[in-house]
Amino acid sequence: MKKTNNILTVFALLIVLVITSCSQDNILSTKTSDFENLRFKVNVGNPINTRAASDGKTAWSKGDQIYVSIDGDRDNLCNLVYDGSDWNVNKLTSTVDFKESGKLNGVFADTLKYINSHITTWGDILYTDEGSYKKDGDVVNINLNMNKRPVAKVKINGIPDGFWIENMKEYSSLNISDMTWEDTSSEGKLNKEDEGNQTCTFYGTLAANDGNTTIRLINDKGAYYSKTFTGKSIAAGDYITVQGPEESNDWNAMIPIDGITSKGDVNLMIDGTDKITNHYTLSPIDATQTACEYTSSDNNIVTVDNDGNIKAISRGQATITVKSKESNVSCNINVSVKDLTDFITAKSLGMSGVSINGHIQSNSTFSWYFSNGSPVNVKLISLQLVDGSTGNAGNEMNINVDVNAGSAVSYSTTIGFLGINEPVTCRFKYKYNSKTYVITAVCSN
Repeated sequence: MKKTNNILTVFALLIVLVITSCSQDNILSTKTSDFENLRFKVNVGNPINTRAASDGKTAWSKGDQIYVSIDGDRDNLCNLVYDGSDWNVNKLTSTVDFKESGKLNGVFADTLKYINSHITTWGDILYTDEGSYKKDGDVVNINLNMNKRPVAKVKINGIPDGFWIENMKEYSSLNISDMTWEDTSSEGKLNKEDEGNQTCTFYGTLAANDGNTTIRLINDKGAYYSKTFTGKSIAAGDYITVQGPEESNDWNAMIPIDGITSKGDVNLMIDGTDKITNHYTLSPIDATQTACEYTSSDNNIVTVDNDGNIKAISRGQATITVKSKESNVSCNINVSVKDLTDFITAKSLGMSGVSINGHIQSNSTFSWYFSNGSPVNVKLISLQLVDGSTGNAGNEMNINVDVNAGSAVSYSTTIGFLGINEPVTCRFKYKYNSKTYVITAVCSN
């Protein structure tokens, strides 16, 4: 008769195991794990019965963990690990003590960490503060109904990089002895899941104000986007999706400048004008607070007004400083002021012909080059050759050609019957604003 009872007992246990492996609502484990003298029967409620903040968590998955506090003691913890069909019970603290019966607190999270008696939870969270255990000989019966979820899930499609939800209560630092979370702020590091393509999911809760909820996205540079949802609240367990500022233009924005970059040095001619705004860029490109102030290091050389209009006064070097009115960023732009003559150059391109003892014979040809590097057009009036020995000037060769800003021209001159002595000088006569200028070039063969 005793033998028969043993057979029936084993058969009954096998039936229970088969049933629980088919239904995750009632999971049993008899694995001893790292407990030498105890076996466990574990009953864990299925997450499908809770409000689904997570759109994917409808059943326990292999590798899921639940940290369990025994009798409200944060230094008396075990860890339940699901292997796909069974919950294995392991020690989390060095000492784990089960009395004859008692209370259990349990927590599951997408990511759980236990370091130096401190538990960190991240992502979706399920918990219970009403679990229980009871010993039956060397078997500990564990019952956990993971039916509470402290967080909402807020998915934002089209969120700019580096932004997080301001004042969203995080559930990351857990005191498992009484199932309370400390007030922490990780700037989105512990409650934000980056899904790529400017999509992020945040886990936490956000307080409503007079029945309205405002989502305010901020970054560490002082920028923000905000949007108020009238008559809406975000409660624990809710799962909502929001079109972010990159996909919807109904967000209020305040994006300060975080960088000003010079495009390069500015070259001006005396009495010349320009806009300093043409010579720098602001970042980010979607900044809303773009107002800047301007100062000149030397108003005797160049001046700048509040609108960024600059005027060259006299020849020299000066610096214009561009500074944001809203943030502590600035840049310096170097300005060089030159006279018109500083921009005009002339040179010889060589001689083709015969020179005997420094006397260049008739029909020899000189090539000359005239360049206008200024920001204005000038008129080249004439060329005139000067004998290098006698200093006598030949006849002027009338040109009367406009040489545009940034352009150059070249001409050839042919020596007449008497020839000319080296070195030969070419006088270029040009005009700007009714004033005539002369520049020379010398050819020494």
